[in-house]
Amino acid sequence: MSLSRKAAGAALVAAIGAGAMIFGGSGVVNAQSQPPAARIFGSISVNGQNASSGAIVTAYGTNNTLCGTSTGQGVYNGTVYYVDIDSSQSACNAAGTNLTFKVNGAASSSTTQVPSVPGSAVQLNLTVTANTGPSTVVTYNAGWNLVGGPSGQTFTQAANPLYTFQAGDTNYETVQNSTAIAAGKGYWAYFTASTQVTIQGTAPTGATTISAPAGQYIQVGNPNPTNNVTISGADTVYTYDPVAGQYIASTTLKPGQGAWVLSNAGGTITLQ
Repeated sequence: MSLSRKAAGAALVAAIGAGAMIFGGSGVVNAQSQPPAARIFGSISVNGQNASSGAIVTAYGTNNTLCGTSTGQGVYNGTVYYVDIDSSQSACNAAGTNLTFKVNGAASSSTTQVPSVPGSAVQLNLTVTANTGPSTVVTYNAGWNLVGGPSGQTFTQAANPLYTFQAGDTNYETVQNSTAIAAGKGYWAYFTASTQVTIQGTAPTGATTISAPAGQYIQVGNPNPTNNVTISGADTVYTYDPVAGQYIASTTLKPGQGAWVLSNAGGTITLQ
């Protein structure tokens, strides 16, 4: 995936008019077609309380490789979640591999290991101390979405990785979906189906500013978890509608929303 610095946004505007990303692949995480390396199950405690129904649990192996995803819905052996560990990936299937977990993008202090007997069930009760800042539940449509959020926000429900294009870039930067994003930056995120994501964190106390080079499109994102922000200092601003498959000129970003911006002469882009 390669874009020239000055043509980045323009190429996207032209190439994605029909809703197709210009880099290869769908971004979809393929489902495994063989028995899991393990089934991890247990309860979920968030800030000392039982997790709400539908909590998303993600498991990670070597090099932070995504090894399994499930939701805390239904009951398995009297508990509230289970995750099947992908046996097709070497970073997930070796006995003794350390497994870490997140609940709705927040890291759990609970860890376990892949058992020596493939497919064994392992009980692990997850404990999470999550961000308790203000939040908004945002529904992203299936396909590519331009997203953003407060510092620390993650998009583990999206296919891995996310993509961002910033000042001085000649290619997209890849960001793991379990990695916290930077407030004020925008990212491409791919969702296999309509997905609800909780945008949560500390709202900025003032304006968020991004330095834009002359004549280069960059991606920005709303850093506020609950309020719309207005973009100023840009000559061009485009959000993206994955349903219509087209860009829309707008200077207002909703919570969780990102955009492409261009400053012809270069300067400071303000989100407030």
